[in-house]
Amino acid sequence: MEQFKEKLKEYKVAVCDGGRPYIRTDPLIEWMRATEPRHGSSNADRLLLEAYNVKGWSSFLPISTSKICDGGHDRCAIVFSILLEIGLAHMIHDVQKRGIIDQFVPMSLADLKSKFSDIDPSNGIRLAELFDRAQWKFRPVMMTWDMDREYQEQHYLPFCRKTEIGKGGQARVFQIAVQEDYVDNDLRKRLSKTGITTYPDEVFGPCFQFALKTFEEGNITYFKDEKKAFDALKSNKGMIQYLGSFGHKEIRPPKDPAGGRTETIVPLKHILLEYGEFDLYKIFQYRLPPVIASEIQNFWTSLIEIADALKGIHQIKTKNGTYSGWHNDIKPGNIIVVNEKYKLADPGFAKFQKKLEDDKGEDPIPKILATGGTDSYSAPEYYARFRTPHAEVTQSVDIWSMGCVLSMAATWVVLGYQGIYQYNLLRQKAIQGIVERSSSDPKQRDIDPGDFFHNGKDILPEVKQWHQYLRSAARQTDQITTKILDLVEKYLLVANKRMTAERLYERLQKLLQDNKPNDIPVELEDLMGFLCEIDEEAISSPEGFQQQQITTQATAQMLRSHTKGNKLQVPPLLKTASRYEALAKITASRSPRLEARHSPKHTDVNGFFDYTAHPQGNGSQVATNPYLPTEHTPPPLPPKRISTFRLQNENTPAPQNVIQAREEFRDTAWYKKTKDNVLQAHFDNRDIIFLVDNAPSMEAHWDEATYLLETLVMKAKPYDDDGMELFFTLSPRAYAKGKDAGMFREKMREQRPRKGTGMSTDMVVPIDRIFKRYFDKLDEYDERKRKGKKPKEERKEALTLIVLTDGVWAAMQHSDDVFNYMKTILLKELERRKILRFTDRPVSIEFVQFGNNDDATERLRALDDDMEFGGYKDIIDTEMFSVNGDVRKMLIGSFVASFDRLDTVQISPPVHQSTFASLPPSGALPSRPQSMYSVYNHAQTGRVGDLPPIAELAGQGQNRTPTNSTGSSAPYQTPPERPPNRSSWLGGLR
Repeated sequence: MEQFKEKLKEYKVAVCDGGRPYIRTDPLIEWMRATEPRHGSSNADRLLLEAYNVKGWSSFLPISTSKICDGGHDRCAIVFSILLEIGLAHMIHDVQKRGIIDQFVPMSLADLKSKFSDIDPSNGIRLAELFDRAQWKFRPVMMTWDMDREYQEQHYLPFCRKTEIGKGGQARVFQIAVQEDYVDNDLRKRLSKTGITTYPDEVFGPCFQFALKTFEEGNITYFKDEKKAFDALKSNKGMIQYLGSFGHKEIRPPKDPAGGRTETIVPLKHILLEYGEFDLYKIFQYRLPPVIASEIQNFWTSLIEIADALKGIHQIKTKNGTYSGWHNDIKPGNIIVVNEKYKLADPGFAKFQKKLEDDKGEDPIPKILATGGTDSYSAPEYYARFRTPHAEVTQSVDIWSMGCVLSMAATWVVLGYQGIYQYNLLRQKAIQGIVERSSSDPKQRDIDPGDFFHNGKDILPEVKQWHQYLRSAARQTDQITTKILDLVEKYLLVANKRMTAERLYERLQKLLQDNKPNDIPVELEDLMGFLCEIDEEAISSPEGFQQQQITTQATAQMLRSHTKGNKLQVPPLLKTASRYEALAKITASRSPRLEARHSPKHTDVNGFFDYTAHPQGNGSQVATNPYLPTEHTPPPLPPKRISTFRLQNENTPAPQNVIQAREEFRDTAWYKKTKDNVLQAHFDNRDIIFLVDNAPSMEAHWDEATYLLETLVMKAKPYDDDGMELFFTLSPRAYAKGKDAGMFREKMREQRPRKGTGMSTDMVVPIDRIFKRYFDKLDEYDERKRKGKKPKEERKEALTLIVLTDGVWAAMQHSDDVFNYMKTILLKELERRKILRFTDRPVSIEFVQFGNNDDATERLRALDDDMEFGGYKDIIDTEMFSVNGDVRKMLIGSFVASFDRLDTVQISPPVHQSTFASLPPSGALPSRPQSMYSVYNHAQTGRVGDLPPIAELAGQGQNRTPTNSTGSSAPYQTPPERPPNRSSWLGGLR
C-alpha cells in the first residue's frame, strides 16, 4: 500500500497556471499490472490481497486482478485506484457488479448515491460522497476532435503547461501543452494532417501543443460569433484549423485569503485551435528577408495563399445556400505560420450574409454594418463608421486590408525589419501632419492620429512615395516585389472599384507563374552550400528577443552605448526566409560530382588523392599542383568550413545528394519498378534501425533531419523486407516500424525537440538499449530452435544502426563514454557471440552529424577512425550532413569498406593543427591527409606538426597489420558508471 501511495505522488501532474493536479492513470495501471521478481506476483495481486486481508477475508478472493486490470469492457482499474485512495478497496467486487467501471467514470453523484446505497444502505450516501470527491482527478477532460461540451467546476483540465501569448479586448490566447494520454485518436489524426507536432517535455513526457482562446463573462457573445465563424469556415484550408470548443467553470482562489473570502467560480468559454509558432509580424522580426531570386519567389508563393483563403471567406457554399462573408480584421498579426504555410486566423469580427437575388435575377452587392477590426489596416469607408455609425461596407474592405499586408511584406522583402519600423513612423508623421492642418474640432476632421494607409478618403501620398522608394531599392534578383506593388496601388489601395478576392488570387498566381527566377551562376555553387549550412545553424527565435517594436528611444540608447572602447554588440544569427528550400532546389539542378571541379586526378593505391604527385610527371614542384596554394595563393581562410569535397576512387559511383535522391521519387510508379543498383549490390538480409537524437540542441536541425530521414527511408525501402525501425534518444516509448516514409515523418513531428526543457542525450543509453534488444532477439531465435519450436521470425544477424545527431551528447559524464562503451562492451559482446568472425561487417553503426560543433565532430571522428588503431573491428562510419552529403554513403558506408574510405575533406582553420601532436604513433595513421591545410604545411616544410612526411606515413600505413581483440567469454554487460579512460594519446583529443 505504501508503494501505491508513492506511485500516486509520482504520477500526480502539478498543473501550471493555478490548475488542479490530476493523476496519470495509464502509467499507474501499467505499474499495477507489472510483476516484481522477488514476489512472483503483480502489484495489483498484492494490493488486492492486502485490501481483503485487512477486512478479514480468507484466501479466496471474490474478484481477480485480471478482471480489474484486463477486463475489457468491464475493466475497473481506475475505480480500484480510487477505492484504494479512500480506503474502500475491499468493495471493488461490489462496485464492479453494479456498473461502477472505468468507462463510466466520472459518474454523477446521484448515480453514485444510488449504487452505493444498494451496497450499504446505512452508509451509502457518505461512501458515494467520498468516491465523488476523489474520482475527478483520476479522470481529467479528454481533448477530442470537434468537441462541444460544458464542464462543471469538478472537472480537471489536463493542461500541464499554459502560457499567455496574446490578449485583446474580447479574449486571451494561451499556448497550452496536453500530455498525449489526454488527446484522443481522432484528434491526433487531424493534428498529424495539419503538421501540429508533439514535443518531449522534460517533466510531463510527450505532449501536444494547442492554442486556446479563452472568453470570460461579459464576452460570451464574441465567443458565439467566433465559434459560428469557424463552423462556417471549417472547409477553408487557408484558415487556422478549429479543433473544438467547450465551456468550463473555473475555480479561482480568493484574492485576499486573510480576509476570509471563499474561492469563486467563474464560467469561461474556450476555443481550441491548431498552434502556430509565428504570425507574419513575428516573421518580419525573427527572419531575415529573402535575397536570391528563388527565395523571393518561394516567400511570395506561400504568402499569396492568404488571398485564396479570403476568396473562400467571401463566398461560402453550403447545403442551405451560398453565403457572402467578411473577415473584417486582416493584418500581419492574424496571419499565422502553421507547418510552413500561412493561414488566416481570428475571425472574431467575421460576418456572414445569405446571398439573395434582386428582381432582375442578379446578385446585389452584399453590404453589412461596419464593426470591429484593426484601424491601422482598415479601409477609408470602414474608418468612416466613427463619423457615420450606421455606414455599410462591401467585401472590398478586406481587399484594402490585404493591400496593406502586401505593402508591409514588400517593405520587409526590400528593407528588412528596420524598414517596417521606418514605414510605420512615416505613416504616423504623415497623418499627424494632416491632423495639425485640419480643424481643431475632431468631429470636423477626416482622420485622427494613427498609422493608417489612407487620409480618411484615399491612399496616403506618402504610401505611394514609399512604394516608389521600394522600387528603386529592390535587389537586382527581385523581379516580383515591384510588380506586386504595382498591383497593390492599381487595384487594392484605391478608394473604389477594388479587385475581388477571386480575381486577386488569379492575378497573383499568374504574376508568379510568369516570373522565372534567374539561375545562380555555377561558380557560386559552393557559396550557396555554405550559406545553406549557415542557415541550418541559425536559431528560429532568438533568446530574449523582444517581440514589441523597437522604440526610437531604445535605438538612440543603443547607438549611444557604442562609444569608443566598446565593442559593437553582434545580434543573434537569424534564419533567412525560404533559404533552405530555395538552395535545395538549386543544388538538385546541379551536377552531382562536385569533386570533378575540386579534386586532382592523382590517387594512391588506396584510392586516396596523392597530393605529393606531380600533375605532369616532370619533376615539377608540389606547389605547381593547381589545387594547392602557391606563392600567389594565400592559405585557406579561417572559417570553420569553407568547402567540402570527396576523396573518391574513379571506380566508385558518383555521390548522390539528398535533393537528387528525392528527384527519383517524383514519379511513384517509376520508382516502384526501379531500384538503386549501388544499394542493391550491397544490401542482403540486413535490418535497418534509425536512432534520432531529439535533445534540444537538435531543434535547429530538426527540419533537415526530418527531410533526410524521409529520404533515407524511401531509398532503403526496397531492401528491408520486414520494414525499418525508428527510435529516439530521449523517448524510449516512441517507436515506429514500417516502410512508409510518411509515418516516419509524422513520428519526427511528434518528437520534435523543444528548447528550454533542460533535457540532453547520453548516447550510450539508447545504443545499449537497441543492441540489448538485438541480442535478445538472437537468443530467443536460438532458444526456440533448440527446443524444436518454429521461430517467430527469420533470424537476421546483419544490422545497421543509422544515428542522426549533432554529436553534442551533453548528458554524458565523460566525452569518451561512447568510445569506451563500443570497445569494452559492444565489440567484445559481438566477438563473444562470433558475430564479427567474418571479414565483412554484419553489424555496423553510421553517425550522420548535423551542425558543426567542433568537439562533437572530433568525438565522431575518433569513433570512425581511432577504433581501428586500437586493434578493434571497424564497424563505425560518420558523415556530415550538408546539401551535398552522399545519401548512399549514409546508408551503406558503415559496412561497405570502399564507401567507408570516401571521407569528406574539410578546409579547416590552422588552429586545429594543434591536435595533431596528440595523435597516435605514425605507424598507426591512415594514409589519408588530415586536411587541405595540413597539405599546405607539408608543401612548405615536408612536415605536418610532429608527423613525418605524408609519403612516409602512406607507406607505414599500408604495411600496418591491425591486431584483432581476442574477445571474452563474459556475458553481455551493462555500461559501467565510469568507463575507463582512453589511452594517453587519445585522451589528449578530449
